[in-house]
Amino acid sequence: MDKEQKRAKNAAYYRANRERLIAKESARYRANPEAGREYRRKNAKILVQRTAKWIAENPDRHLRNQKAAMAVLRGRRRGTPGYISGEDVRNQFNAQNGLCFYCSEPMSKYQIDHKQPLSRGGTNWPENIVCSCPGCNMRKGTKTAEEFLKERG
Repeated sequence: MDKEQKRAKNAAYYRANRERLIAKESARYRANPEAGREYRRKNAKILVQRTAKWIAENPDRHLRNQKAAMAVLRGRRRGTPGYISGEDVRNQFNAQNGLCFYCSEPMSKYQIDHKQPLSRGGTNWPENIVCSCPGCNMRKGTKTAEEFLKERG
């Protein structure tokens, strides 16, 4: 078996058993956090290269994941319930056909917006997020989606 065949076989095994393998590794490092730190220290260069390669190959996914992570972080700081992922952001963007939720203009750049703002008791669940153009999101501020749409006419 040559290197490429072995790599393909390992990749197929990983895809078939991904959940179990991740849970096993996660439990191992939770039980011994120093082992995880040591692994990252030893393999820092490889991990950085692998991450940079993935980002270069998946710029859209990386951007969605970053946007989702920032929304979740803002919610955690406030003690807000809920969690959104990059996939939730992609689903919402596709549901809106790439148009701003508020002005219905096509978006080349977009921001995640909470229909019910976090500052007014909103959550980070996918049902509370929309994609909006930066202009509308900034003008909306801490208003609810209904208040902002009514104000816009």
